[in-house]
Amino acid sequence: LRARELAGGLTPPEIAAKLALWRQTRTAAEVVNFLEEERTTLSAVLTPAGYAFLLVRGLADANQLDRAGEILQANREAFGDDFERLQDEMRLRRGEDVSRSIEDRFLQTNADIDLQTLCNALLSGQDIDKLHRYSLELFRRQRSRRNARRVCEALQRGERYQNIVEFLDSADDLLQLDDDLAALKAQSLFYLGRVVDAKLINDDLRKKRDNANDRNLEINILLLA
Repeated sequence: LRARELAGGLTPPEIAAKLALWRQTRTAAEVVNFLEEERTTLSAVLTPAGYAFLLVRGLADANQLDRAGEILQANREAFGDDFERLQDEMRLRRGEDVSRSIEDRFLQTNADIDLQTLCNALLSGQDIDKLHRYSLELFRRQRSRRNARRVCEALQRGERYQNIVEFLDSADDLLQLDDDLAALKAQSLFYLGRVVDAKLINDDLRKKRDNANDRNLEINILLLA
């Protein structure tokens, strides 16, 4: 893309690809700088409302909440239904409990974006059953390693280690691709008293990476030997 850019400019699909690459690989602050510096170029693939939406989300991710709020308010009409979504996200990032508002919206829209925001909001609350239920629903809709970790972390907060093992048994294809999921399974097996099974997974992890949690589990297993 860089060579094409220097050679005379990018086509709209290439601009969209560059934007996606930056959002996936750069820090939030770098994404904000990119959006602001490339605003004219991005106009080829983004509407004004779409650009403002990405900028608000980027500023929020960079913890520049005051600027994000100013742009949000300035584009209230353009955002339409997304205005309240973004407003709740700002409140959530400021530490306010907006889980009820977000849950009500999800129950009305049944939209994945509202479900994901709800899962994020519930992380700071105490309703572990609800966190697990909605995290599992998000995983069913979007079967990814990240969402699998969400489910496991919700179960871990309730010390439901048997449920973690059963869930990861059903998602073994993702576990084989994600060392953190494998580590969660090893830890859960250890807490269930299945030390041999935990050791087999942890030994494999220790060969592949140097991680403090893996080292601690290795020590705990040795203490039981």
